[in-house]
Amino acid sequence: MSFDIEPAARANEGHWKVLLLDDDREVHSISRLVLQDIHFDGRGVEFLHAGSGREGMELFAQHPDIAVALIDMVMETDDAGLNIVKYVRDTLGNPWPRLIMRTGQPSVLPERELVIRYDIHDYRSKSDLSSLKLFTAVVSALRSYRDLVALERARKAALELANATMAMVRAISLQEFAETALRAFRQVLDVAPQPGGNGRWAAMFVAGTQGTMPEGTVVAATGAYGSHAGNLIQQCDPVLSHYAMSIDTFRSSAHLLAIRLRSSGTGLANFVIVVDLGRPITFAEKSIIEFFRLKAGEALSGLLHNEVARHRLGHAYRPVL
Repeated sequence: MSFDIEPAARANEGHWKVLLLDDDREVHSISRLVLQDIHFDGRGVEFLHAGSGREGMELFAQHPDIAVALIDMVMETDDAGLNIVKYVRDTLGNPWPRLIMRTGQPSVLPERELVIRYDIHDYRSKSDLSSLKLFTAVVSALRSYRDLVALERARKAALELANATMAMVRAISLQEFAETALRAFRQVLDVAPQPGGNGRWAAMFVAGTQGTMPEGTVVAATGAYGSHAGNLIQQCDPVLSHYAMSIDTFRSSAHLLAIRLRSSGTGLANFVIVVDLGRPITFAEKSIIEFFRLKAGEALSGLLHNEVARHRLGHAYRPVL
């Protein structure tokens, strides 16, 4: 059964995807009316509609980023809703969508057994689900989805950071370290490359207080900042220079981000990484960025220590990794 209620908005990364899965056209209309004004964590909602278990499975397969699904328990079969849950969790292996089961008929399985046995977020009777309760249930589900995805992203970032730290530790020159740090930072933040290389991601590794080169020297640069490499940031972009070089530790704005890396021990040098992300950073990314800053500072300290030793002992010296 296909519903032509209203075409869903085009896929928009700035919206939460909410799937309405029910064989009753009126349920779709009322649910959409109740939920259309949701604006949670700076994002609105985008609705997807399905009128049968088969259509629901197709949409879950096409949209792995569905945040919340309101699923009718009984559609073409008495267990159509449960089959959807099994398909999403077991066949697709997608643990992230929050699944809210709704039913207008008593289920064969008791409610408690359903909640315990199946990986669902909530189970409600349609007769008990007022407009306010529906609104509250979906917002609660969106909050849970957001937090679960943030935790998973933090886990992946931690793995990326471990690999990135090893790569930075292996660098044997400041130039190599700078280039490695910029690549690592992008990987840790999980910023997807843009088609044709024309995306907003652009980054610079700039010398702060460092004895071997003038303050503000762009050691390495990527993206739109690529032409700045080897020059002074003050001459290339005075406004960006003030934004980046005047920070103590960390600064972010609507689309820019700057962090200062400090070495310990030898030389007490510091450098600045400035990035044009094209978007604000998220709350979850703040802790990831701080952890990267500390680990990169430790790797920088090791590099500078090795550089001093190399100059003292001659170029035959190679650090033991």
